Order: sequence, then structure tokens, then C-alpha cells
Amino acid sequence: MMRCWDKDPNERPNFTQCIHHLKDQLRKASPQLLERVELDLSDECKRQDALSQWLTSEPDPREGINGFGTMTPSSPKHTERIYISEFSR
Repeated sequence: MMRCWDKDPNERPNFTQCIHHLKDQLRKASPQLLERVELDLSDECKRQDALSQWLTSEPDPREGINGFGTMTPSSPKHTERIYISEFSR
């Protein structure tokens, strides 16, 4: 890891080299911990992918804006009461 502070930038390891070095050290110290970390990271990647797909998917027009449904209030007060009653449940 001392190579990370080398004066010559060409002598410093890149990010991928650092990851490989750290994995090797962790594998030697505790193979079970490395396996657990890799499983946790895999699960987190799946959750992040699902979130990304959800965020970029087209909204269902039947759900309205932000899932509140479509409303056609007759006055601003009417709209205000709808929101207050929705949140007070």
C-alpha cells in the first residue's frame, strides 16, 4: 500500500490493482469474511439494479402523479382537505 504514495504517479497502483491486493489480503486473513462480503455486495447490487429500474420505468397513468391518483378538485381548499385527510390516516 506504500506504493499509493509514490512520487511518480506511474508507479502508483490503479483502483483495480488496489482491489485485487485487498481481496488477496482478506482471502489470506479470513476466507469466510471475504465470501460474506462478496455475497452482501452481490445482494446490494441486485437491490440497486431494481431501484434503478423502478426509478427509470414509465409511470402507470392509472396511478396519477407520484401514486396519489388523479383528482379534479373544484377549489384549492378541496385539494387541501384531500391531502390532509390522506396523511392523517
